[in-house]
Amino acid sequence: MSRKAIYCICGEGGGTGGPNKAYYKLEQALAGMYTVVNYETLPRSISLNVANLMHIISLNVANFDEIYIIGWGMGSQVAVQVTYHVNNYIKADYVKGIVLISSPIAHTDLLAHINVTVIFIHGTGDKILPFSNSKKLYNKYAHAKHICLLDNQNHGYMMPDSDISEVIKGYFMF
Repeated sequence: MSRKAIYCICGEGGGTGGPNKAYYKLEQALAGMYTVVNYETLPRSISLNVANLMHIISLNVANFDEIYIIGWGMGSQVAVQVTYHVNNYIKADYVKGIVLISSPIAHTDLLAHINVTVIFIHGTGDKILPFSNSKKLYNKYAHAKHICLLDNQNHGYMMPDSDISEVIKGYFMF
């Protein structure tokens, strides 16, 4: 059986456990199929977060056959850069896919230089980072991709009956 891990990167605003605690819910839902690793970002330091996460991943290369990365807000920027650097400098094709939740446009230039499946998720009611960001990134990305725009959801995905973990889980049930 393949050993798989999902690295979940929180955004700059803290967001322990991801949007509406989705990363914790994901960990429970995918138990036995994936190891879910939560990474809390350090504020205002994309390069330091990239370096820290790359170090964590490099220490665990022997433990997993493939990994996936989920980033929320600033964590999306980190996810793109980590995917590029891991697949080019640590282990080729190790990162198989990324999920970008409520992604900003800045610091995502390396998206054009990676070839993994990318899932873009964004709430149409996000007042912090407009959902047009994800639409622009989706339209520019030339490889396998999916987009999921969640009606009226805000940046924290805190609307009643919102369970973004269910949306994310759907992409990992294979």
